[in-house]
Amino acid sequence: MTAPAERKLVWTVGLVAAAVILIVLVLSLSRGRGRGASSIPTDGEVTRSPVSRAAPTVVRPAVQQQPPSTEAGKPLPPVIDEILVEKEEVCEGEENLITVKAHTLDGADSLLHGVIGSERGMSVPLKAYLDARGQPRHQYITVFGNRNVSTRVEVPPYRVKQCAPDRVVYVAAQARANRIHEFELTAKLVDNAKAKPFKSRQYLWDFGDGDSEVTAAGYTIHAYHHGVQKSLYSNYPLRVEVVAESGESAVGRTSL
Repeated sequence: MTAPAERKLVWTVGLVAAAVILIVLVLSLSRGRGRGASSIPTDGEVTRSPVSRAAPTVVRPAVQQQPPSTEAGKPLPPVIDEILVEKEEVCEGEENLITVKAHTLDGADSLLHGVIGSERGMSVPLKAYLDARGQPRHQYITVFGNRNVSTRVEVPPYRVKQCAPDRVVYVAAQARANRIHEFELTAKLVDNAKAKPFKSRQYLWDFGDGDSEVTAAGYTIHAYHHGVQKSLYSNYPLRVEVVAESGESAVGRTSL
């Protein structure tokens, strides 16, 4: 057999063998699919074991004014129920009475006491001032409960105008020596330089304990007889109204 004939025979045998192998592979694949085998996934299919996959759980705490204590035996902080603001707008340095109502979650209401701004008490005549940008300075309310665990919030906003009140009454209280329940009380009237003259005629005192008094001068002594006291702290909003001969008046207050 000549060389060209031998080459032709080799090529023919090779092609026949390749065709036989291809036919065998196709038949094997067809049989596997016919039996429903999942070992060879089709395009876009993924075979997985039947594992349960629940949706993620999102836990949102209930709306609370106070979070629960995170330490065993630690008292719960007080809950502030209400904040009362006397005036919607004031001049710089003018009083605005801020009153706080609160309760405790662990039955310690008798221990409640507070600080509003820099003054102690649950009802305080607050004075507000503007900063260099003309904005009211931030002031805070802190209410204390058992073992002085506290809650702190900002004083609700109200308008502070760039003006000065015609006059301010400064009220001070000082405990008398060796007199636990007696206080010396003074009221000082300060006029704005631009205000018209104000000549005081009498001082009307409201001591915050149900008693009152009228004096001709801005000084008096008052005894606070607590009687049966239901709480550890007593808060007396002391108020003085200064009445002028013209009938005009100015009011000053402090928290005792």
